[in-house]
Amino acid sequence: MKSIILEGLLALTIPEIVQQADLKIFIDTPLDICVARKVKRDIAERGRTLEQWIKQYERTVRPMYHQFTLPSKTHADILLPDGGNLSKSIALLRHYIVTYIHQDEVMMNE
Repeated sequence: MKSIILEGLLALTIPEIVQQADLKIFIDTPLDICVARKVKRDIAERGRTLEQWIKQYERTVRPMYHQFTLPSKTHADILLPDGGNLSKSIALLRHYIVTYIHQDEVMMNE
């Protein structure tokens, strides 16, 4: 049995991935937190000015978010809130994965 964990902002926008994935998780980060993180990263790590950042955000980032990222969360089996206490969610996911792997091992041995 093989398991693959695939992570990516646009992973759930690809129909083949959505169809083949056994469990799809979307980490639902509030847009204001996304914007704040992006501003900080783009200015600090990519050397953009605030003016450049605003221009890019208005031209591409915001429209692409609404066209691709936001609608892709409807494909998720589980929505996890970003920034919250994820310990219970992680424990549930761990239980699901361990059970899933165990069921597959049992089926292989039958």
